[in-house]
Amino acid sequence: WARCTVAARAFPAWIVGDSPDHAGAGFVLCPVLDLFNHRRGSDLAWRWCPEGGVEFRLHPDAEALEDGEEIWNDYGPKSNEELLLNYGFCTPGNSNDVVDVLVRAWGDLERLRLHADRLRDCGAAPVALTS
Repeated sequence: WARCTVAARAFPAWIVGDSPDHAGAGFVLCPVLDLFNHRRGSDLAWRWCPEGGVEFRLHPDAEALEDGEEIWNDYGPKSNEELLLNYGFCTPGNSNDVVDVLVRAWGDLERLRLHADRLRDCGAAPVALTS
């Protein structure tokens, strides 16, 4: 339970820059700041402040927020599998969603290469052929 809680709430350690307080850390916990929900492409940016702490700001060109409007964080380009495993939710129409499929085929290698090229043209990449 504890490992899952930390994994779902942690930020990458690079946001604290060269902070000696976090030397060697792979991740950091930022209480309260970890409460933002995920929305891909959100206008929220965050960085370490040399004076101490993490600063969250809306991008300067972002639309103004209305009173009571939710502030979203972008967890990064994650598939639904990763979102579900690490955060407990999926997003409909996730453009980062992937499915790995192994297809075994026998036959003429040149014909198989032609089919692999067609799969690549449809966005299925990478397609690897071995003989």
